[in-house]
Amino acid sequence: MKNLLRLTLILSIVLTILSTTASAKVPEGWLKGGVNFEKAMQLHREQNVPLVVYFFVDWCPYCNSLENEYFPTAPMREYLREVVKIRINPELTRADEDVARAFGIQGYPSFFIIGPGSFPVQLSPFRRDGRSLTPAEFAQRCRDVTTPKGANATQVTEAPKATEQPAAKKAPSLQMTVVEPIAPKFVDNAPLPTADAVLANYARLTGGANAMGRMTSRVIKGRVDVPGLSFGGTFEFYMTSNGKWLTIMNVNPIGIVKQGFDGVANWTSTENSSKGASLPENAVLAVADFYRNAKLSELYPKTKLLGKVREGDRELYMIEAAPRSGAAEKLYFDAQSGLVVQRDFTRTSSRGPIQAEVYFSDWRNVDGFRLPCSLTQMIGNLTLVITIDEIRHNVAIDDARFQRPRT
Repeated sequence: MKNLLRLTLILSIVLTILSTTASAKVPEGWLKGGVNFEKAMQLHREQNVPLVVYFFVDWCPYCNSLENEYFPTAPMREYLREVVKIRINPELTRADEDVARAFGIQGYPSFFIIGPGSFPVQLSPFRRDGRSLTPAEFAQRCRDVTTPKGANATQVTEAPKATEQPAAKKAPSLQMTVVEPIAPKFVDNAPLPTADAVLANYARLTGGANAMGRMTSRVIKGRVDVPGLSFGGTFEFYMTSNGKWLTIMNVNPIGIVKQGFDGVANWTSTENSSKGASLPENAVLAVADFYRNAKLSELYPKTKLLGKVREGDRELYMIEAAPRSGAAEKLYFDAQSGLVVQRDFTRTSSRGPIQAEVYFSDWRNVDGFRLPCSLTQMIGNLTLVITIDEIRHNVAIDDARFQRPRT
């Protein structure tokens, strides 16, 4: 079911690029549940109109706000009449959960728009600073993400004349849209521990300090998905106790990308080039350093517990952590388990600073370490989902593997 769903999503988007004619009426109401996702994609292709995929849960206050304060308004009703739309609660059935996993869902509400011939874009009217979008602004934002630049949302496109050839459709490009996160809801129901106490408890739970000195190497293998773009990619990670490391990632349509550190410099190599490069942030590196979890107080000399926040049915300690260089980050620790569940940081890009989020789950015990085996990295509307299948220690690794390939 999972592989079929992923294949359906990819093929449906590709077929949408080739589809230009309408043959059925856009349903007035919402389709419901993951079992109807394929039907929603089919209508999306046939009508050549946007598809809204809305993930929600019953206990989410922001979902209630979106449904009771936004959807019933005239601007949103008018917009929703123009699109195919489906509601999915991932907590109900396996089919619902599979669709949510394919989209890399990490929080609620998650509101996606797939335009004709484009990949999913995630939107939210809620903002951290409290200045949320009005229903009219949110409706216009929904139209903007599927309207060509410079075009009017209500513009009607003339059918080509019989003697004219319609312009060839271009494949969709990866466009990074900055999506504002939902503001955290602080909880004030008990005395708070210090940031140092939270970090010390985390180091104890993950076992890095107890295993210190016993490991000479680490090898990680797994899968990588880019929801809305490609599924079933692979990656391998190699690291030695002297700090050398290598990542090999094969993801369509990018191809094979290698990144490494040879003991002197970072480097990046693709199928077509090899060059020295600054290492971009990578979720896999969160489990790269053998003893990172035991050294957070060294990696972040300045830490401050900002408070306790609620996320669904759990409470998290939110810590502001400043590294020796660069902007301060935010680390979220589950108040009950003591494990880190989220890391927010700033990533540099050609377009300037961009906020990124990494989510950690599926913690497992491996040779005295407790490590996350599911990692989701979100940058704007782009999502990278990493599933770790294998972690091995003290494996012999040829030192030549870490050398930068020759051009």
